[in-house]
Amino acid sequence: MYSDIGAIIRDVRKSKNYSQSIVAKGIMHQTNYSKFELGEIEISYNKFKELLINLEIDIVEFEYLYSLKHRSLREEILYNFYQIKFIDEDLLNQIINDSIKYLKKNSDRYINDILNVSRALMAIKDDNFELASTHGDKIWERLKNSDSWYLWDIRLINNILFLFPIETAKYIAEFALKQGEKYKRHPEHENIFLPFKYNLVHLLLREKRIEEAQKLNDEILKVFRERKFYTQIALCTLRKSMIELHLNNENYSRELLSSAHLIAHALNDTNLSEKLNQEESYIHEILNSDT
Repeated sequence: MYSDIGAIIRDVRKSKNYSQSIVAKGIMHQTNYSKFELGEIEISYNKFKELLINLEIDIVEFEYLYSLKHRSLREEILYNFYQIKFIDEDLLNQIINDSIKYLKKNSDRYINDILNVSRALMAIKDDNFELASTHGDKIWERLKNSDSWYLWDIRLINNILFLFPIETAKYIAEFALKQGEKYKRHPEHENIFLPFKYNLVHLLLREKRIEEAQKLNDEILKVFRERKFYTQIALCTLRKSMIELHLNNENYSRELLSSAHLIAHALNDTNLSEKLNQEESYIHEILNSDT
């Protein structure tokens, strides 16, 4: 393993035409640095970070370069899980099969969590919310007694937020957003924490808490517009149109609905178009139901 890490560092250094002494300057003796590149010695994490600074790359980029050559089955599962945007049956089946295969030989809490989340999402696709909740509860049982959540925990629970009763879901969202304070400068902060508010809108609509849903949806739509997140803009605009229709603002609703579909058309995104149609049907159904 150490030789693999050292080899990647060596490749980066050579590609930048840096000598070993320049990269090691102020951190370690050039002789020890040479041994590190050859995989003959291990160095501390702090020294490793300093070497990355001298090489002008960060730990995220290094991990990406490492994964290009050494992506394990576990890393493949994680990568595929991060790709989930909508309920993609093929991708979820791949994650489930790979997770089962991996867990036969390894004890891994996070991969087991991914397996439960993926099974919950597949159950939702089959309209089996009872089974989905069974899988989701396994994640919640672990997290509800934790004083602190980390990014991985937050990614997991957000995928199944809508399986919980509204008050539980609100508590989860509020606690997760509070945890997010310590990650404000993390490059993935918005990508991880904005979806919590987005999913909470879904729950509020399901509970017909229209004013709360409208306020929160407008809040995150403003952020998505500022960030030019077009997929999210389309979906939030669709939700806004359905809320306006429910409030009897029919002309404004049609205008918003048209705008949402125009975004999907402009992006030539058939998956987004399908998702918009599904979301429209679903929200129309729950807002016009008697319960």
